[in-house]
Amino acid sequence: MRKYLLISIVFSFFSFLFGNDISLLDSLQTAKADSIRFSKELEIASENEQTVTDSILVKPVEHGAMTEDDFIVEADSLADFRLKARKEIEKIAENEDLSYPLDFVYNEGFHIKTLNEINETIIVNGFSVFQPFRKQDFSIQTYTPHFQAESYGKFIEFDNRNYDLKVPLTITYLGLGDEEMDHAYFSFHKGDLFNLKNLNLETSYLGTSGNWLNVNEKMANINFHLWYKPKVGSIHYYASGINQKSSEERYNFSFNEDRIDEREISHAIAYKSRFLDSGIKFSHTTLDSLESDYQQFYVTAKVEKQDHKLDLTYETFWGDYDFSLIRFKQQSSLFNFHLNSYGFYRDDDVSQISSNLFYRWKSLRFGATYINTDNTKDSKDILLNSSYENSYLRLSFNIGKRSCEDKEWDLFSSKNQLDIPYKNVILRLQNRFENNINAPDDYPEYQSVSTALLIFDMKYSNIIKFGISNHYASKYEVDSLISNADNWDLFLKVQITKYFELYGNFNNIFDKKNMFSQINTVPGRHFTYGVKWIFIN
Repeated sequence: MRKYLLISIVFSFFSFLFGNDISLLDSLQTAKADSIRFSKELEIASENEQTVTDSILVKPVEHGAMTEDDFIVEADSLADFRLKARKEIEKIAENEDLSYPLDFVYNEGFHIKTLNEINETIIVNGFSVFQPFRKQDFSIQTYTPHFQAESYGKFIEFDNRNYDLKVPLTITYLGLGDEEMDHAYFSFHKGDLFNLKNLNLETSYLGTSGNWLNVNEKMANINFHLWYKPKVGSIHYYASGINQKSSEERYNFSFNEDRIDEREISHAIAYKSRFLDSGIKFSHTTLDSLESDYQQFYVTAKVEKQDHKLDLTYETFWGDYDFSLIRFKQQSSLFNFHLNSYGFYRDDDVSQISSNLFYRWKSLRFGATYINTDNTKDSKDILLNSSYENSYLRLSFNIGKRSCEDKEWDLFSSKNQLDIPYKNVILRLQNRFENNINAPDDYPEYQSVSTALLIFDMKYSNIIKFGISNHYASKYEVDSLISNADNWDLFLKVQITKYFELYGNFNNIFDKKNMFSQINTVPGRHFTYGVKWIFIN
């Protein structure tokens, strides 16, 4: 962990370095209006017992000598800036818990695995992810910590946060554990970099290790995003480096080795506006002795009018891979009816469409979903769905048909949450359930993820969360062997402030190791612990 701690110091140094350009108290004390305005702000802050973060955000945000009139204009917009900054940072703090855009996934310390292979379309910053080697759940593990994710049926879009506030923001996770389960994650965000207006920076690093699928899986991945906002649209530069050592189970080909070494470097430039997006990307991938170089270019035309939106994308690849595809994303609303469709077409053998039509009436929603995927593993879902939501209860149900590789069966699934409040305590019960009726042997008949969580909400933003979770799957066949899953975990989170949290986990408390198969196992009974903090300079 010494390497991770060194990186932590470097990120903290960057945060202090870039944070200096918003600390303008000294330069603004020369203005008469400043002393009056700033004194009033401090009095208000004291009366309302505002946090340290609030006291940071009352400072004006522009450099340079200012006349009295200049400062009055700046001070008039100060309240809007403070409100925007406070809402943005509190939103980040409340939603920063890492979650993967999959319903049935087992995860621990930035390592994830699904019971069955998934068949999703993945898009990162507008570029389709073409990865013929890596399985898709491993791609989702790779991208999720560095991006925000939105899921639409079988489509998952990853995008940078596009943070543009002048307040530097650093998000950190540091963790240790048995089974060599160590991790370090850092992300740094800064608007108006070097006091250059509308030049913004985001960068993140994830380093992990841990015994996963019978090998010590390691990752050292970095993401970099520099972007500028001219008067129209925005210009983006993206760079990423992937360095992963993982089980052969993570890939689509057999290499006759226990652990595979994967490296990828990519650079991209994109322009994005209200009506048009376009970008070009260069990628180099090394997978043990295999190497590939390819480039891709996309252009997206966007049409939006009242309750209707359509994005149409043409994308082409060249280099070691030579093909083109068309993508679309459509969202429409008419009265209380809503139609959302997403798809791509490469050729008659490779395409995918996901469409959902629903009617919303108050807290109720009724609809139908159609998903069709044509590739090496053809699949189709035709489902009826309904949902209900209020302040304490969320219910969602799907029933219909699923087919895969010429085999068809009935499907029922649900996703539910119940909050039971009592004084300053909330009991939260969550469950995701799937019943594959008369499915092939490689699909479990029953699959569920259940969580019981106690939330103690105390004074001064102190919150304690204690819970237990269970991942269950009935018998299914993997590698010609029968397997099942029934794994239980305990977890504890202690939030000292909105921006600082301690966490600990007692993983696999009944020492079940055959969750994914008899061959590729999860770690046995072990402990992990760590800290998460959001640092605002």
